[in-house]
Formats: sequence, structure tokens, C-alpha cells
Amino acid sequence: MLYTEIIPKLLSEIPQVRSKYCEEMEWLEEDLPHVIFGLVVTPFIIESLKNKLNLSLIFNFLEEMATSNEQVQEVLLLSILDSLILEERNLLDFAKTQMRECTKILYENAEKSYGF
Repeated sequence: MLYTEIIPKLLSEIPQVRSKYCEEMEWLEEDLPHVIFGLVVTPFIIESLKNKLNLSLIFNFLEEMATSNEQVQEVLLLSILDSLILEERNLLDFAKTQMRECTKILYENAEKSYGF
């Protein structure tokens, strides 16, 4: 996946985020991936983890990001994994059981860098 493809692929592969995406786009001037992932995707992931919904879709998409180029991996790390590590520690054990191989490696490296 290329950086320029993140948002279209997200909306295609996880259509459940489309309404929140459209809501945010009413006031945003452009759909920068870090902004969209911070405002739309990460909260969606957190709610999905809490309710145990859409997990296969989410973690398959995250794995695709984890196996993409450095720019895409950066969105995954900074906009999703860092938020989980720093703000949602209570969900991490369950989230780790859902992560695929490359996502888990990126997560573990990020967690170590924070001293956890």
C-alpha cells in the first residue's frame, strides 16, 4: 500500500468508518492520513476493541499497513500504535491477541522504545 492509497483503501476495506470520515471532512480541508487516523480510525479501533467488533477487518488492514513502505508504517506507529501504548494500556493485552505478525513486531518495538 502506498501512502497516497491509505485513505481510499481504508474506506474500501473498513466501510464502517465512512460516516465518521465524512463528518470530519465537513470541516477539514484535506484528508491527511495522520489526521484522519487520529480523529477517525484510532477511536474506531478503541471502540471496536472494547466491543469486540470488526476486529478481523481492522487487524488485517493494520497488517497491510505494517508490511507497506516506511511512510505507511509511520502512520500506523504514530497514529494508532502509539495511542494504544500511551493512552489505552487497559486494552493492550486483548489488542495484542488480535495483531498479526508484522503489526505485533512494530508494536513491540514501539513499546520498548517507551520503556514498557
